[in-house]
Amino acid sequence: MLKTKHQGKLSKRRSASKDAQSLFREERDILVRTLGVTAAQRFLDAALKMRARHMASEKDMLRQLHSEGILTKSGRLSRNYGG
Repeated sequence: MLKTKHQGKLSKRRSASKDAQSLFREERDILVRTLGVTAAQRFLDAALKMRARHMASEKDMLRQLHSEGILTKSGRLSRNYGG
């Protein structure tokens, strides 16, 4: 069976989605190894909140992470998160 143009686009989207998911898993695993389970979960929750609010600028993201207590003003990890 030949693929139509539409089916080709869908398969490309699916493979891009799988790549993003595997990248997310790798990053999550690195966070867990570095910060520990609880801190990594808080970090990911903050990141999801930022994504949900469509915060595009890096400055806004850093400000949000600081307000969550994850980063210091200088952008380093806070003491509670192994910094």
